[in-house]
Amino acid sequence: MDTSDAVVTDGFILTRQWQESSRGIELVFWLCSSLGPVRVTFSEQEAVCFFPSDQEQLVATTLRALSGWRISTTSLKNFQRQNVSALYAQSRRLLLDVSERLQSRGVVLLENDIKPTDRFLMERFITGGLTLKAHAEQVEQRNAFLSCQQPAIKPCDYRPELNALSIDIETDYRAEQLYSIAAYGRNCAVVLMLAEYAEHESLHEKSRHEDMEIRCFATEGELIQGFLALLNEVDPDALIGWNVVNFDLRCLQNFADRAGVELALGRDGQSAIWRQARDNKDRFY
Repeated sequence: MDTSDAVVTDGFILTRQWQESSRGIELVFWLCSSLGPVRVTFSEQEAVCFFPSDQEQLVATTLRALSGWRISTTSLKNFQRQNVSALYAQSRRLLLDVSERLQSRGVVLLENDIKPTDRFLMERFITGGLTLKAHAEQVEQRNAFLSCQQPAIKPCDYRPELNALSIDIETDYRAEQLYSIAAYGRNCAVVLMLAEYAEHESLHEKSRHEDMEIRCFATEGELIQGFLALLNEVDPDALIGWNVVNFDLRCLQNFADRAGVELALGRDGQSAIWRQARDNKDRFY
């Protein structure tokens, strides 16, 4: 792609993530766009919440021993029609820490539970579709996607045609042994199996009837590597299935760890990142 001029494209947000550094919060959005996959990054962001302006002195006194935060006045009001000020922190972790300190002192905090990525989109009235504009120096062409730093974005009504891949794994009753991984999507109907379970005649008869390809592997590790190669081949925008995160992908992570295979599911070769739900120790996202 020629990036000598400004890049303008409509896109739809597939995923949103953030990571923290000494320079602040970095937000990462993956888009399905009219130009193909796009990785959009916004660096040096801050976490923010709000509190009644008449508590500014209490907030400043409570946090005076800490660094990495600041207070800013706003024109906003809460539901009680009180003026509110904004409290900014260099990291989400710091914001959660100061929130506990302030609430223990009776400071009423607002919106301190909103994720940085959600806050960033809310303030720009973006719910899914967006128009992106970036100068040439902000764009880099990677192997399978565009990487864009600090572009200008605004909301739009863009409806993509997603390349989705449906997956389903088969295991033993205790999910301790992986038997197979089935994948179905655009121009893809594949079952990846351990060779020792792929000899049944009825399975091969079914594959011929349904135009389904069977790929066999000697070990669990090779089977998972074959699945990762298939993802790279198909390059789906989304993985779908029944309980795909908390069963299929979570089990694949366990099998991959056991086999010493990096479960690199991301378009940029990034490994899966797991966050445990606060309300359920067995649920991940």
